Amino acid sequence: MSLLIFLDTEQKGTAYSLSQKLLQEQRSQSIERKRIDNLSEQFADLKTAILTSIGSSNERDVARGVVRFRRLLDFVRSLTLRDTNIFLKNTISWDDLLHEAGIVELIDLSDDPNYQEFRRHIGPRGGLFLVKEDRTYYELRMSPEIFHSYALEWDSFMELPEETRTVIFDALSEMRMGPGPVRYMRRPIDVMLDELHYRNQRNLLEGSDDDEGNA
Repeated sequence: MSLLIFLDTEQKGTAYSLSQKLLQEQRSQSIERKRIDNLSEQFADLKTAILTSIGSSNERDVARGVVRFRRLLDFVRSLTLRDTNIFLKNTISWDDLLHEAGIVELIDLSDDPNYQEFRRHIGPRGGLFLVKEDRTYYELRMSPEIFHSYALEWDSFMELPEETRTVIFDALSEMRMGPGPVRYMRRPIDVMLDELHYRNQRNLLEGSDDDEGNA
């Protein structure tokens, strides 16, 4: 074996080892983030559970509502509505709520393997997008099942008396929100879709070249 071949082999081995170490560190960081998120949620649930054991009947109802609707209302708060009175002082449907937030389209790429591969290098994403009128969008890091379940939870929240809804929402607003499952992206979603399309076409061409080379 020549010196150049030896050095090249050593460099490839080192690069592979470094890449494996980096992947392991990323997995460990992801597990740690999930653990912290779970602990935070458990602490919040414990805090509100304690409240259910004291106070008047209405206060217990509010505490139960805080536990039940916390994730739903965290999502709603992430939409940065201009006027929360539209659902605190009035009863509106889930579709009307999204309309008030400027949402005009839902794009679901959760089952698209090309999208999952496209985002793999920066971590997993749910593949759901709420597109606004100006084509900026919200990226939802949740499954389609969870998102659609919010519509049923919203109907239940709307059935509560106005005063109870307001107290629950105000109580949750006083709690600091974490990163959460919603991320607002200021660039148009068409830019991301064009990037995905370009990547797909490039992969197809590379795959075609490989097939021709093996023929």
